[in-house]
Amino acid sequence: MRVLLDTEPCETTATSVAGAIATAAAIAEERGRIVVEVVVDGSPWGQEQFRSPAACQSAAEEVQLVSADLRDLVRTTLADGANALVQADALQREAGELIQADQHRVAMERLGEAMGIWQSLHEAIVTSADALEMDLTLLQVGDGTIQDSVEQLGASLRTLRQTIQAKDPVGLADTLMYDLPDVVGEWRAVVQSMLDHIDATTGTDASSTDAS
Repeated sequence: MRVLLDTEPCETTATSVAGAIATAAAIAEERGRIVVEVVVDGSPWGQEQFRSPAACQSAAEEVQLVSADLRDLVRTTLADGANALVQADALQREAGELIQADQHRVAMERLGEAMGIWQSLHEAIVTSADALEMDLTLLQVGDGTIQDSVEQLGASLRTLRQTIQAKDPVGLADTLMYDLPDVVGEWRAVVQSMLDHIDATTGTDASSTDAS
């Protein structure tokens, strides 16, 4: 089986596609990279193939893998999250205005979209930190740590859900229009703090690699 990582042949004794992917992924990880695309005998793989035991254990003539720099990938993920905050802010404000106008059904739709963005951002923060082994309890933002902000976001979203369940339209509109904008601002700072940390440690990691 021929295995290529970024067009470079990999030495492997793998007899299955899964084994070939594991070999290349390990090599990529050693280089601070992560596999982002897999092509088996000319056909790109998606979730359907990865979830199929038969496909993973099958043999192939050639497995091509494309990798990306892990830090660059995390930067892009965080930057996308920061951009999504702008949309979440607009959706929340619109939902508050719709509630005040007694258009509750549409308001809940907008609020649902905003909540989805917050959930995705939370997952992006945690996943990014895990990928780069960043300790969120040590990274400062404002007067606390990023971990503090993560916990505060959870509390804010729980309060929001409680307000929805209490069917308190006045309180909900106030939260959306006057409280959550501050949370958006705090989370812009969180994302920027993580980006700054990545930039600050990139040179250090590169120097360590060169020295070894």
